[in-house]
Amino acid sequence: MFRNKFAIVILLVIALALTGCFKKSDPNELKSIAIDILSEDVVTVEEESKIVLIGKTQAIQLKAVGRNAKGQPLELKDINWSVSDEAVGKLDSDNKEEVTFTGAGQGGKLTVTVKGEKDISASVDLVALELIHGLVPGYPFK
Repeated sequence: MFRNKFAIVILLVIALALTGCFKKSDPNELKSIAIDILSEDVVTVEEESKIVLIGKTQAIQLKAVGRNAKGQPLELKDINWSVSDEAVGKLDSDNKEEVTFTGAGQGGKLTVTVKGEKDISASVDLVALELIHGLVPGYPFK
């Protein structure tokens, strides 16, 4: 009786192993991308949705950060950046981890998106406007 139960348990363990339940995740597999804003002279209105205020002609540094299933950073190999409205601003490149976004002077709202492998993407909303002293609390003026 004990042998039969033990044999069934062993068969179940082998079946689970063969179906991939014990599969380890690839440490080099991209699971998520985030956009970090490296420039300090911006105002983040909503941290969760990443709405950021910038000057109409301001240039800011953006960096795409890839992470694996354990949250460890990965080097991004095949990425593409895009902006929703080039009349509001442009990127200096579309395939590097770090890019510079420059406002075109018109002002307005746009979304900057970075897309990686397997259609994994992240985006940030930028609002380019005329920044007037005192209008945006905490905005550093030089």
